[in-house]
Amino acid sequence: EFFRDVAANLIGEENIVTIKEPTMVGEDMAYYLQEVPGTFFFLGEAPQGEAYPHHHPKFDVDEGVLWKGSALFAAAALKWLKDNALIPYRM
Repeated sequence: EFFRDVAANLIGEENIVTIKEPTMVGEDMAYYLQEVPGTFFFLGEAPQGEAYPHHHPKFDVDEGVLWKGSALFAAAALKWLKDNALIPYRM
């Protein structure tokens, strides 16, 4: 909920999609989350033309959306620091 609130504030609630069912991605994130609180999110983008999966030789990323991921990480870190009285939060 913490990260979702940050994302809604930054990019708008209408741009957030909650995945109701688990997905079988090849990540070890579940093991990390057993040890410390955190979140896993997908930074969505839809390429023009045919889309290819990760690790495919024709896989391509729309680099125009990467700023959103960086902004989300930065905003979440700043809000966490503010909520824990470590710095003032201004956004």
